[in-house]
Amino acid sequence: MELKTLFAQDLSGNALRMATCRLYHQGTDTLVSGLQDSTGAALGNPWTTDARGLVQFAAPNGLYDLRVTFGARDYSVRVQCLDVAEQIAAIQADASRAEVARDEAIASAESATDSKNSSIESADAATLAKVAAEAARDAARFSGQIYPDTAAGLAATADGDYFSVPSAESDEYLILYQHSGALAVEQKRYPATG
Repeated sequence: MELKTLFAQDLSGNALRMATCRLYHQGTDTLVSGLQDSTGAALGNPWTTDARGLVQFAAPNGLYDLRVTFGARDYSVRVQCLDVAEQIAAIQADASRAEVARDEAIASAESATDSKNSSIESADAATLAKVAAEAARDAARFSGQIYPDTAAGLAATADGDYFSVPSAESDEYLILYQHSGALAVEQKRYPATG
């Protein structure tokens, strides 16, 4: 789960010490369960800020409304929790499956060529191999190259390399960029699942 760190403040920027915090499922009055603190220990909902006004929690992936109250001050902030470690593992598994499919398609194409089946069957196998290889290439582009923002992606990749960053849009999951000189050139956006 992703750890979120914020500071509760009044209109003058002063810390709201011991303010009450509640995390709701987006657009509802339903409190989120299963929260954790910075050490991974269970965190009740609601909870309070510390003496510095620190609001810190970890929640499962999703969109939430964080409500902070202190005296007459009562405000809500929309937050998104996205643990990219879980997503990287899923992407790596997809890349592995795509590589196996590519190898099987190549073997199938070679077999079709060796047996001198009709030219139509050979063309179909070659097309399948090409599609599988492209899928493996695309999946490999993601494998382990997800960064928190484009600046971090540019800093960690070489010119011509691909990297991804989480999308801020609720209906999108990742944005694929190519490192081109000093720029991050958007290549593709991937929709969120579920």
